[in-house]
Amino acid sequence: MRITCKERQGKKMSNGIFTKEKAFKELKDEIAKRKIKLAEVFLDDTVHDVADGLASDINNEGIDSQMKFILEHWGVDGERKIREVLFEEA
Repeated sequence: MRITCKERQGKKMSNGIFTKEKAFKELKDEIAKRKIKLAEVFLDDTVHDVADGLASDINNEGIDSQMKFILEHWGVDGERKIREVLFEEA
């Protein structure tokens, strides 16, 4: 059941007696939190889209680009992984 502003007057809120100012601040804070969450979701999705496109480009450029990318981002661990795969399949 929803309570109108008039019905809430005099009723306790989570932080004390209801006032328009407290209600406004609480709502504003909640909206700010939701905007941050929406921004995080948007940014997460966008990073995945960009990374997917980058990975596709690197894969389409061939083995040299793939190895350079792996070595650049994973360093010694990348080299070790490439060697493991090469020796396992040989």
